[in-house]
Amino acid sequence: MPRRTHKFAVPSPVRRNICAIGRRDVGWYSTIPYALAKSSAHCPTNLAWIDSSNSGQIWIVPEFGRWNFRLNQFTIAAMKILTIIARVLLGLIFVVFGSNIFLHFIPMPPPPPTLIGDFSKALFLSHYLHVVGALQVIGGALLLLGRFVPLGLTLLGPVIVNIDLVHILMDPSGLPMAAFISILAIFLLWRYRSAFAGLVQP
Repeated sequence: MPRRTHKFAVPSPVRRNICAIGRRDVGWYSTIPYALAKSSAHCPTNLAWIDSSNSGQIWIVPEFGRWNFRLNQFTIAAMKILTIIARVLLGLIFVVFGSNIFLHFIPMPPPPPTLIGDFSKALFLSHYLHVVGALQVIGGALLLLGRFVPLGLTLLGPVIVNIDLVHILMDPSGLPMAAFISILAIFLLWRYRSAFAGLVQP
């Protein structure tokens, strides 16, 4: 039997730069398929080991993988906290001012003799304002409870649009508060955009 004269050398890992930023599952020794790395743009921000002896998998260098993991975890936690703050603030505003339409625990000045005063009188005398107040209380309560938040945003959407139009066209002095409410609502719409994705699909 002939003697074997050659040796099988195990390929050593090759160090390359790959772009793997933004993956939430990149941990201490997480792996991603080699095909994904080949299709991604190369960048010098992350280092990886390509182990040809292990089906061509890429091993994220621990320091960079841990940094990405911590950064993503911090971003996710910060966005959750901001969402809770915006949801509670917006819900509290509408519950308080919507309840005041029925209970009158916040003194309101008499309507001025202007266009906004006539508009407010018409809303109150026709009981249209009570319907708006009910929508504010229900929508705000859903936001405060954190249950059916997309439904709460749907109920409050027309009310917020009406508030913006009133202050833009008839009472510019209330624009800062209207803008603050609109910013909170837009942020929550973006955070819960998956619930409204069907509205913009053809």
